[in-house]
Amino acid sequence: MTSMTLQLKTFRLFFVFQIIFVLSLSAQTNTSLILNQKILKEIIDTLTYKLEQNYVLPDKGKEMSTFINKKYKDGLYNKVTNPSTLADILTKDVLSVHNDEHFFIEYNPKLAEQLALPRDSVYWAEQLKTDRAKNHGFKNIEVLNGNIGYVDLSYFAYLNPESEKVANASFQVLSNCKAIIIDLRYGMGGQPEIVACIAKHFIKERKHMFELTLRNRENNYNLYCEPDSEYAGLYETPLYILTSYKTFSAAEMLTYFLKTEHRAVIVGEQTRGGAHNAPKSFLYKDFIIALPHGKAYSRTTKTNWESVGISPDIKATADNALEVAEIKIFENYFEVAKDSIEKNNLKWQLELLKAKNNRPQIDSIKLKKRIGTYSYIDISFSGNNLYYERVGRTKFPLVSMTENKMRLLGNDSFIVEFISNSKGDIKEIITYYEDGRKEHSSRDE
Repeated sequence: MTSMTLQLKTFRLFFVFQIIFVLSLSAQTNTSLILNQKILKEIIDTLTYKLEQNYVLPDKGKEMSTFINKKYKDGLYNKVTNPSTLADILTKDVLSVHNDEHFFIEYNPKLAEQLALPRDSVYWAEQLKTDRAKNHGFKNIEVLNGNIGYVDLSYFAYLNPESEKVANASFQVLSNCKAIIIDLRYGMGGQPEIVACIAKHFIKERKHMFELTLRNRENNYNLYCEPDSEYAGLYETPLYILTSYKTFSAAEMLTYFLKTEHRAVIVGEQTRGGAHNAPKSFLYKDFIIALPHGKAYSRTTKTNWESVGISPDIKATADNALEVAEIKIFENYFEVAKDSIEKNNLKWQLELLKAKNNRPQIDSIKLKKRIGTYSYIDISFSGNNLYYERVGRTKFPLVSMTENKMRLLGNDSFIVEFISNSKGDIKEIITYYEDGRKEHSSRDE
């Protein structure tokens, strides 16, 4: 275990970035609890006390408490008998005063049972199983066309030797890539420890990331990015982060830090805006509350991203953000390409990229017009697909790139273009090779 792991582990128990939208388990929960005036009063008293004494923004906490008390005294909760319904109403009422997207109340006996478990070795073993099932948040790692590394991060797991190993291995696989894209469009909550572990691959020097402050605690916690020379291969690699409105909490923490350090280009949409921490705890029996009682603070910006989100450097819809980032990477490299060979290779990869992202739909009637033999190339049709076969070699399915150009599925080393005459009849194939060669093959009569 590294020193960073040991240092940050101590903070884990009381600073947790949680995902606000927890999948509802109401269909599986026991709703036998029937509310009465005694229970309702205990819930309201506990809630208003917690808001007033523990909410991260004291003034807002007081406003929330006053508002809930007034509605209670006016009898507006008296007719609610279903605990899940009451939880939803109280959540909505609190957020109407101040919209903190980390806050929620939920009636969830199953979650309450889990929260009651002691934080012992058995608990952490179960947590490790959960994180393993999600590969510690690393959903997809691949190399895209043009040697662009891609990492899809949807969850920020607890930092431990195993998750740290997964993070390190994921980025080491991409250490020879021309650029890296981290996809946080669907990245949400998790742990700040793993955020620091990921950031270390892209920062040369030790950097203060955030001061993590908790209400009613005298000492703040300072989170640092601790670079490791063993993983220095990506220090200079261009970095892009994809965002959307769903990018939230811990995902925003990584985005915010790398942006303020001018280390990453942000492509996509404005993020949601959640810089508070809200560990789940008991409100009343099986009622659970996620109450923000701390926040992240950047010494660089003197603030954080709470409520305002993070603005992208390049605006794009969530659906188009990946393609926009890829094209930007190609354009940047084309500007600094040193010779015609490198430029031709970049043009080739860019054409493949645009074609894969905007594949045209060509009907079978038009495809069947291309069937035939073109010198040493045989074009056949089966199962609504065209197939390409050189004499004596393996047959490959063809994939449309444009109305007339097609590539071999699984082979990007050459492209074929079908050339027609004025009547629309296909007369020849032109084969374009990655190295710049071009061949003409006339159709046999």
